[in-house]
Amino acid sequence: MLRFFRKTIFLELLGHPFTTKELFLRCNCMGYFGYRDNTGDDKTADSPAKRLKMAGPLIGTHNGHFHADEALAVYLLRLLPTYRNASLVRTRDPEKLRGCHTVVDVGGTYDDASKRYDHHQREFTTTFPGRNTKLSSAGLVYMHFGKAIIAQHTGLAVDSEDVRILYEKLYDDMIEAFD
Repeated sequence: MLRFFRKTIFLELLGHPFTTKELFLRCNCMGYFGYRDNTGDDKTADSPAKRLKMAGPLIGTHNGHFHADEALAVYLLRLLPTYRNASLVRTRDPEKLRGCHTVVDVGGTYDDASKRYDHHQREFTTTFPGRNTKLSSAGLVYMHFGKAIIAQHTGLAVDSEDVRILYEKLYDDMIEAFD
């Protein structure tokens, strides 16, 4: 269930409301800001226990200032069991990005088959079905993984009518604002 109050988005999913500010805090708790800076020297050498915990697929995004779209894209991915323990690499180095399982908001490529979700190409025109707004990296991730995320967290079948309705409603009332 989605509600808007004074330009703050409240998302109630399974009875747990959170604001957009809390979304960024949740991203932080899930390791978005506690990243390994792969710009040369690794100042954040992780303990063996942390490396084991973060043994999921590697997600890549750009370094420098974070933006809402890639923060949300990483958060959405980490809602899925496949990405729950995924590590995050923040770099613009194409060689390092090549080693990532999934890359969002960097790399100059949008290709779902190779798990690349960048929207910065001049020729990029992809929109959510039936909408006119060009997608951000969060919108691309949501378009490809949104139904699975909703099904995972509600216990509904991914192809159910309720999942389709929630998928459309969440895009309309929240995700499109990031695009």
